[in-house]
Amino acid sequence: MSRSRAWLLLGAWACGDIGLNLPPPPPPAEPPVRELDLWGTPPTDWRDCYPGLRGIYYNLAENHPDVERLVGDDPVDTDSPPLTMLDRDWWSGDLAFQRYDKSQDFGPNWWPVDGGFSGDPQYFAARWVGWLRVTRRDVLHEFVVGGASDVAVILDGELLIERTDLTEFETTVEQHDLTPGVRRLDIRYAHRLGSTNGFRFRTVSEELLICYPEFGDPAE
Repeated sequence: MSRSRAWLLLGAWACGDIGLNLPPPPPPAEPPVRELDLWGTPPTDWRDCYPGLRGIYYNLAENHPDVERLVGDDPVDTDSPPLTMLDRDWWSGDLAFQRYDKSQDFGPNWWPVDGGFSGDPQYFAARWVGWLRVTRRDVLHEFVVGGASDVAVILDGELLIERTDLTEFETTVEQHDLTPGVRRLDIRYAHRLGSTNGFRFRTVSEELLICYPEFGDPAE
């Protein structure tokens, strides 16, 4: 065997032997991701936007501390003001999924979340966020609201509509005097009581416009 061939074989053996003991190469770096807030920004063109809301759905365990407690009942401090849905923790549980919901009129017998928890699909919560534009002042603005258990409609952090502890699916028309402007719309729903379910929310007044949030380029 020639000397050059011997060195070639020895080098191949040495590289292969050393290579077996080397750690694996590092994985490729994840691309940078910017965390977006819930609402993003209002649409730049209200005539050409997605007419819907961002839906965020949660699965609630049977032993969730707020599942069976009534909204207006605080057994610890009887001198405190009644609790509202803003005080509840139904919207930070096990995230099931998020999606674009063009409509929130789901009607009765609506069971969107079933993750295999004990009691599923009965215990769940949903939240819809987006932007509401009020274009007129001199009218009463109407909303159709229906649910079985607990419903809240919140504008700019202020509770506008609250219906709680409903064991049957009920729908009502709500009238409110709203000042013109662009508002953050936050709709919350929790099903935790009774065996029936359903949800319905829609605007009746033509002076109310709803648009999906806009999110900028994550690279910006």
